[in-house]
Amino acid sequence: MPHYRFCFFIFIFLNIFCPELSAQITSISVVKVKDLTQQACDYLDDTNYEKSLEKSGIALKYAFDLKNDTLISRNYNIIAINFHDLGEVDKAVFFYKKALSYAERSNIVSLRMMITSNLGNLFFFEKKLYSTGITYYKESLKFGKQQKYLKEIAITNLNIVWSYFKIENYKEGLPYLRYINKHQNDLEGKSNDIALNFLNGMYWANENNTVKANEYFLKAISVGESKDEKTDLVYAYLEYSKFLNKIGKSEEAYKNLLSYSKIRDELTDKEKLKRASIAGFNRELDEYKRQIDKIENEKIEQYRSLKKSRIIVVLFVIVSLIFLLLIITLIKNIRLKKKANIELLQAKEIAEEASLLKTQFISTISHELRTPLYGVVGITNMLLEEHKELSQSQHLSSLKFSARYLLSLVNDILQINKIEENRVILENLTFNISDEITMIKNSLSFLSQKIIIKLRSISILAFRNI
Repeated sequence: MPHYRFCFFIFIFLNIFCPELSAQITSISVVKVKDLTQQACDYLDDTNYEKSLEKSGIALKYAFDLKNDTLISRNYNIIAINFHDLGEVDKAVFFYKKALSYAERSNIVSLRMMITSNLGNLFFFEKKLYSTGITYYKESLKFGKQQKYLKEIAITNLNIVWSYFKIENYKEGLPYLRYINKHQNDLEGKSNDIALNFLNGMYWANENNTVKANEYFLKAISVGESKDEKTDLVYAYLEYSKFLNKIGKSEEAYKNLLSYSKIRDELTDKEKLKRASIAGFNRELDEYKRQIDKIENEKIEQYRSLKKSRIIVVLFVIVSLIFLLLIITLIKNIRLKKKANIELLQAKEIAEEASLLKTQFISTISHELRTPLYGVVGITNMLLEEHKELSQSQHLSSLKFSARYLLSLVNDILQINKIEENRVILENLTFNISDEITMIKNSLSFLSQKIIIKLRSISILAFRNI
């Protein structure tokens, strides 16, 4: 099976590259989740799937409580690896993709590389979708080639080599094998990596270099037995058996095939798988429950949002109606004001026209009156000049005063018209104030005598009637 166990790396990464988690949650909670995650990884390495699923399930619950995408992604990945080992391919795909979605949220490059590479293993070796699997591998390599990701890059390259050699496409796999041989210290197991050794054995076997091939296969088996790494060791026995059979060593090939079968049976112990299936089923139930709770919460939020939306719509309709009424009222007021302004304008024009006519009429009458008055005043002056004996005549003096007074009144009326038309011109006139006072006195004296005579006549008539 290709390399997809990064449990030790997960634990190291949580401690070294994620110190910011402590700022988000209490240190006790972080330590607890890290410890549970490490336990799940340890149980997975020991092929104790039941315990691994149990611990990862608990860790996942805590991770969700903490709302930490990185921890959620890592525990989903552990669960997916468990199902991957148990042969539950569809379940493994489900949890791998869950892990990848949360890894994208957390933006942890190494985590995304690891999960994508695991998906490549699953699609290539279990689903036999070779092109899809290799696409996932190459996608994993795109995530980053920085110094701190050399281990992930090396492991992904190793998986690509294994994939191409599996379908006997040694030409395509050779560049990746050369990269791994050059950067083998970037691997977790360094030069003693089991898979790297038996992959080199496969390559030299294809090249018919029996000595080198046998050397690499034996080294892979020796390292696997010393480390008790059964997962990769089982494939080392299988590939070595194929090589021995190819070169005609059937008896040795059969012995290695028996070793392969024995280890495979140990890895697929029925009772162990049964218990792991139950644990996995419980993890599935937890996941479905989480999904249901999420859906229910979304429904509640949607209902609240819908309720708020309805209130907003009602308020919007009410406000719109109010605005509509205000607009209608405003339009009516504008129309009324416009109509009133037109009527006022018309009334103003009529008033101005009437005022103009009145002014013209008064001006005409005043001019017409002034002309004969000039004549009266002129004739009176001529009489007084030609007939000196009449200078003492009260009648003539009163006539002259009245004519001049009336002329002055007419001039004042004309002056008012000039004021309205802003055509007033001030004039300087010299006059004898003594003459004016004497003329007013004589005129008023004459008028007073007339009034006294009339009053006497009225009294006599009244006395006679008595």
